[in-house]
Amino acid sequence: ITVKSQKDRLNKYGDKAKLFDKVEEKMGNNFPKEFKCPISKKTMIDPIVCSDGETFERISIENWLNEGKLENPFTGQTIDKDLTIYIEV
Repeated sequence: ITVKSQKDRLNKYGDKAKLFDKVEEKMGNNFPKEFKCPISKKTMIDPIVCSDGETFERISIENWLNEGKLENPFTGQTIDKDLTIYIEV
């Protein structure tokens, strides 16, 4: 799933994905881990929050759910297919 979602990520976000990756590379260990998708391990560009409160890159969790997996890949909790866009106010 990681390779597929990374390919989809680059296709969908193009230059923005490359820019985010460069920022992450320059910051090295100082880059906040909260900004990375737990599935793809890449900087989230389109983060969403699942029903269990976990945040993922939209493409990564959509691919996960489309494969018929309804559990959070890390906690095992069942998650809804309805995804919430994360907007900070």
